[in-house]
Amino acid sequence: MPSLVEEALMHASSARAHYGQSVQWHAGRIGAAVGDALAQVEGVRRERSRRQAQIRDRHAGVSEQRTATVNEIEVVVAGADADQWATEYAKHWATSMSSRVAKRAAEAATSAAVVETDESGKKKGKGKKKPRKGKQVQEPEPEAPTEPTASETNAAIKAEQLVNWSPPSGAVAELRRAIASALPLDDAATVADATMSLVECYGVLDADETAKFLAWHVVATLRVDMQLLSERSMETQHEERLLLQRRRYLESRVPIETPAWQVLQQHLQSTSLAFRSSAWHPDAPAMDEKADDAAQRWDAAYAAGVKAQCDELGATVVTLWYSNERHAIYGSIVERIGSRVGKLVLTPIAEQYLVSLLSQYEAAKAMLQRRTTLYGSEADRAELDEVASEFERVCSAMNDLLSPLFERMCVADFADRKIVLIADATLFALPLEHLSVFASSASVVRDFSFSMRCRRVSRQDLGVETPACVVDPANDGQAEDEDKSLSAWFDRFVKESVAAAVATTGGAASSKKAKKSKKQKDGGDSKSDDHDGMTVVHGHDHSPAPGEWQQMLSSSSTFVFVGFGPLMVALGAPSNVAALDMSRLRTLLAIDNVCNERSSRRLAKLDKQPLASPYHTALLFSLRGAGCVVLNTHAVSVSVARHMVRVLWPSSSSATTAGVGEQVHRVWRSATNLLSDDDLSELRSFDRMNTIVVG
Repeated sequence: MPSLVEEALMHASSARAHYGQSVQWHAGRIGAAVGDALAQVEGVRRERSRRQAQIRDRHAGVSEQRTATVNEIEVVVAGADADQWATEYAKHWATSMSSRVAKRAAEAATSAAVVETDESGKKKGKGKKKPRKGKQVQEPEPEAPTEPTASETNAAIKAEQLVNWSPPSGAVAELRRAIASALPLDDAATVADATMSLVECYGVLDADETAKFLAWHVVATLRVDMQLLSERSMETQHEERLLLQRRRYLESRVPIETPAWQVLQQHLQSTSLAFRSSAWHPDAPAMDEKADDAAQRWDAAYAAGVKAQCDELGATVVTLWYSNERHAIYGSIVERIGSRVGKLVLTPIAEQYLVSLLSQYEAAKAMLQRRTTLYGSEADRAELDEVASEFERVCSAMNDLLSPLFERMCVADFADRKIVLIADATLFALPLEHLSVFASSASVVRDFSFSMRCRRVSRQDLGVETPACVVDPANDGQAEDEDKSLSAWFDRFVKESVAAAVATTGGAASSKKAKKSKKQKDGGDSKSDDHDGMTVVHGHDHSPAPGEWQQMLSSSSTFVFVGFGPLMVALGAPSNVAALDMSRLRTLLAIDNVCNERSSRRLAKLDKQPLASPYHTALLFSLRGAGCVVLNTHAVSVSVARHMVRVLWPSSSSATTAGVGEQVHRVWRSATNLLSDDDLSELRSFDRMNTIVVG
């Protein structure tokens, strides 16, 4: 009989052996699972590598041909002595829009300058034609030969190269196939890259095609910005945000043409207003269309949009686009008689100049905010003279940077023309309306893409006017004398405007107003005042809740905000409006960034809002359906805000969306000095540079 100790040792040995077998078994299973996971990862990696290789193979020939193209047309694209796209472009535009006539003119200009030297050392004219047989041609008397200078010879040779050069058919065909394949898949990145390559290929030789592909590039870039802005501004668990994130995830998978992706794409097209607002054109193609059909429909939509904008509305569409590679600024002018294009190549010094210009502008706005807080309400604003000089220096530097681009497009000014200005996010921050070429224009309004502009113009306005207004929601404009507060002044202004309207319309309007006043009185206290059908919320009564903001923005035809600080800060969070349907909102008049000492202290305690810039604010409201957005870009005093209400309020009630922006910009540009009851005697240059109109 084994002892208890021996029996315990036997059990321990058996348990140890069993444990070892169990460990080996579990280790084997874990190893197999890890091996399967690694195999799956490797499979996905190989599949992704295969797809990338296909893309590289597809674009390899295009890249090689594009490199050769750039080397061949160095006179067109780059080079200090080539004048970057425009050595002979003035001749092209001044002579005719036809390349055939332009070629004849260039040949006639170069025939006398370009000479050839044969082996015997004799010189003969290159453009000399042989006479026909059987006809006597009277030879002109020979003139004394003149030796051309080196610069004249080089210019003539480059002019001949420019006339005789044509885009490589292989590269253009391959890039067009890439665009046609990417459009049904909604691959904005591929479209953006391919269209910019085509812009480089065509250059000034076919201005209409270059302007069209630059418009494609802008739409593709806006498509990407829409995705990023929607994901950043919406709540984490919002359905539209989750769908956009799911779409981005499926786009990274291989293959992309999965049924799940197609269903998701169609669902977003039918439910997401931002997705439709940033579409390739107002009548976006269905997902089951052929690639060629999608590209042809976009071409047809672009041609129809040019006709509607330029021929019917008489507008001139100007595009200024800073390239993603940060090496050049592209420009295009689309008007009734044709298109003009230009390219401004930026040297490293010029790039630093642009960066310093943006920094200088931001510093000038910060200086204006500080000094407006201290001296904005005084009649003598001598302390702001230095700020005005800073803004004028910014305008001068901006003109020095961009004027050469307009010179290459052969434009000195836009006399009495209605300008639609499209700019990228970087140039959007500059006061582009105050470029010298726009000084004599009829109006300048901004937009984000050619397609979005066509969509704004074609939208149907509702006949019912439902205006709403929010005044000083944080009650920063309160004063010791309540009658002198911003809310009290606005209330008096609205009542005077309503009284003037009643006096012009007669007793029917008066009785209608009386009935509404009686109904409001019988209904008890109300959180908002009703001035002849217009809802007004005052900050001294209450600060509007997110639901109240949403109700007014989604149901109003005209929404006016007059308050301290940026509009997006007053809204509380971008998520409060990022998912709204504001297709009824024809005009958003935001007289924001009003500044005083109380508001400066309050805003300094808040976290910085990353989406409070004018670009993000205007883009967010435009994607959600707003027709026209009017914003302030920097601080204004209370006196200037009052004057803006007086001047811009009547102009914001235009009958059509297409005319609101033009009317607002025209009225503010020609605004006279302030009235005698204000604390201010004149409008400064930075006051006129403040307001931008989008739409």
